[in-house]
Amino acid sequence: MKVQAESSPLLVKGDAVKLELEQGEPIDLPEDWGFIHDPTGEYCNRCDIYIARYRISNPYVTPIEPKMSSIARAYFGDLKNLSEGVVELPTGPWHPVGRVVKIYYNRYGERRGPYFHPFKSPVDLHRQADGRAYLLSLPDRCVVDSHGFVWP
Repeated sequence: MKVQAESSPLLVKGDAVKLELEQGEPIDLPEDWGFIHDPTGEYCNRCDIYIARYRISNPYVTPIEPKMSSIARAYFGDLKNLSEGVVELPTGPWHPVGRVVKIYYNRYGERRGPYFHPFKSPVDLHRQADGRAYLLSLPDRCVVDSHGFVWP
C-alpha cells in the first residue's frame, strides 16, 4: 500500500503489528496500525520504521514516480492491488520503551500472509509522547527490501 504523508510517498509494509520485547512482554497494536517506511530515505531515515495508524483514502493508486513504482512492485508484486492512503508522519518527542527482539505483521500483495522476523540484535523501540505512534530504530546498515525485514 502506498501512503501519502505530506505529499511524500511512503509505504505501509504491513499491519496487524505485534512486537516482542527483550523482557518478554508483547505489544499488540490495533489492526489499522502499520509499519510505515520510506524505502528511499528521501523524506526520513530509511532505517526508521514508524508504527502508526493509517487509513485508505483511495482503493486505487494514482501514478507514482518510477523509482517508488519499482520499489512498490518489488515488495507487493502486481501494482493493480495497490491502494492509496493517508498517514500523519509522527514526530517526537520520543520516549524509550525497550528493545524489540521479534516482530509479527501481516503483509499484502503477491507475498501476502502473516510474517515474523527475529532480530539478530535487539532493536530500540520508542513511543511518541502522546502514545499515537512508535518508532523502531534499526541500525544504519539495515536491510528492509522486497523480502521484508532482512537485517538485523
